[in-house]
Amino acid sequence: MFLFAVLMGLASGLLVDVARRLRGHLSLGDLVIPAILLHWGHACNFLMGYQLAFGLFVLGFAGVGGGIVAGRLHLAGLFALVAVQPGGFGLAVTVPFACVFLAAGIRTRPSLLVWPIAILAYSGWVAMTMPPSTGVIGKPGLFAGTACYLSIGVGPVVAQLGLTAWLLIGAAIACAGVVAMFCLRYWNRRIAIGLLCWFVAFGASALAVGYGRGEWALGYRFVTVSAIGLAMVWCVLGRWLGGFGIVLAIAIFGVNTRHALWYGKLCRNQIRQFEEDVKQSN
Repeated sequence: MFLFAVLMGLASGLLVDVARRLRGHLSLGDLVIPAILLHWGHACNFLMGYQLAFGLFVLGFAGVGGGIVAGRLHLAGLFALVAVQPGGFGLAVTVPFACVFLAAGIRTRPSLLVWPIAILAYSGWVAMTMPPSTGVIGKPGLFAGTACYLSIGVGPVVAQLGLTAWLLIGAAIACAGVVAMFCLRYWNRRIAIGLLCWFVAFGASALAVGYGRGEWALGYRFVTVSAIGLAMVWCVLGRWLGGFGIVLAIAIFGVNTRHALWYGKLCRNQIRQFEEDVKQSN
């Protein structure tokens, strides 16, 4: 639990720095980034052991973005290796991330060419050592499943809505991502190309989960890896949205309050039942 919180906290700090560098200064609106990555909708994920892999994925993504905007691409390469994880969501990022270092290595710094090789070699090893896939589960298909995945980052409250709402929220987030990629032209070419690959990598991951899970992409466990996409969009668009981020941060916590209270009561009842069983066994 504590390690997962540390991973998400570090990722929040890295992404706040990305937003600061892209804007030129900090803004109170950047509070929305830790709100997205640490809102109450993550509650059940803090107690799941395998969420450490998801936390590393988020930290890796944040580190790649931080390395790109700071011009520290070797550090970004290390974080890219952290983001490569077993499963479709982790393997889908390998080619876009490799392109970041391939483009920079060919144009300016040949030493960076070691990272595409390392990323592709590591992902190949991960793919070969993975257990057999269970195949595609769930409906309603690629695009609707991807919309479900994109929307769940807002919090488990989304899972209680209907398919139309999932599609609308997911489509809105996807459109915001497209707008953010278009806005990359306001920065220099090196940063723009790097961040474009950054967004493409997340999009590839979202499509992989959407295809493999369908409506199961609304599972609470995917809140963690979906939320990083929302934070990435803010890093770019926050330059123009400014203080509106405070409103978004309050709203994200607000809509997840009911889920947090429900999950807290559930855990309390489970612990009480466990303590009673222990007393009776003695």
